[in-house]
Amino acid sequence: MWARRTMCAGVLAATAQTAAAEDCDAERAFLFDALGRNGWAVEDEGDSSEVFGACRTRDLVLLAEALRIEAALVEWRLSGLSALEDQSGLVTLEANLDNLRMVPTVDDPWVSYMLSEQNRRNLIDGTLTASWNLDDGAVELEEFTLDLPGENAVSVAFQTSGMTPALLAGRVTDFAALSVSRMEIVIDNNGFADGLILGYLVGAMSGLPGAPESQMNATRDDAMALVGGLPDGIFTAGSKDALTRLIADAPVPWGTLGLTLVADPALPLARLVPLALQPDPLSPDALTAAFDGAMLEVTYVPSPDPE
Repeated sequence: MWARRTMCAGVLAATAQTAAAEDCDAERAFLFDALGRNGWAVEDEGDSSEVFGACRTRDLVLLAEALRIEAALVEWRLSGLSALEDQSGLVTLEANLDNLRMVPTVDDPWVSYMLSEQNRRNLIDGTLTASWNLDDGAVELEEFTLDLPGENAVSVAFQTSGMTPALLAGRVTDFAALSVSRMEIVIDNNGFADGLILGYLVGAMSGLPGAPESQMNATRDDAMALVGGLPDGIFTAGSKDALTRLIADAPVPWGTLGLTLVADPALPLARLVPLALQPDPLSPDALTAAFDGAMLEVTYVPSPDPE
C-alpha cells in the first residue's frame, strides 16, 4: 500500500511539474512575442526552468536599435494568461530581475569594447508586482522598483482605471480613457542620473549666450519664481518648499525625490493632452484646469554633502 501511494504521489508530482513547465513555455512564448512587437530582438533565449511554481530564464540577451540588454536571471509568476487571450478576467504578475546589464551598441569594435567594459559591473535588479482586471479596466501596480548601480533607485506605484482589452491590439488612442486615482514615484539619485540631466541641459542651453554658470543661475532664478506661482490648491506649502530646495541643488541634485498624486474622483489622462499643447503649460490656470480635484505632494531630502 505504501509503495502504491508513493508511486501515485510521484506520478502526480511529475504531472504537476510537466504542466507547470508547459505553462512556463506558453508564458515565455507570449513574452518573446510581446518583445518582438515592441521592437526588441531576442538574441539569446537563455536557459529556462520552472522552480517551485515560478518560471525562470537565465542569461537572456535582448537587442534594440542601439542597446544590448543582458539579464542574468528573470523570474516570474503569472496568473491569468488565458484572460489576456479571452480579454476577460484577472491577470496578476510577480517578477524579479537579477543582474541586468545595459550596454550601448556601436559599429566601432574598440568603442564597443570600451562601453562593454565600462558597464561590466553596472548591474540592475528589479521587482514588479501588478494586476489587471480586464472586465472593469482596473490596473494596480503595487510595486515597480529598479535598484540601480551605487546608491541609486527608482520606485513607481499607481492605481488606474479604464485600461480596456483594446490596448492589447495596439490602439494607443484608448489611453485617453485611462484615469489615475493614485501614483507614487520615488527617485534616489547619488550620481546615476547626473549624466542624463547634464546631457539634456547642455543640449538645450549650449546655444545661449554667456557662460554656462551664469545661464544656470538665471535658470534657477526663473524656476524659483515659477514655484512661487504654483496653485495652492494643487501644491501644498511643503511641496513648494521641497521644489525650492531641489532647484537650489540643481543642476545635479543628490538626494531622494518623491512625488505623490492623489485624485478623488480619478484624474482622466485626457486632461493632460490639452496641457501639453498650452503655450505656458506651467501657468497656474493651465495646471488648475488639468489637475482639478487632485493633490500633488513633492518631497526632497538631499544626500549628505560628501565634501
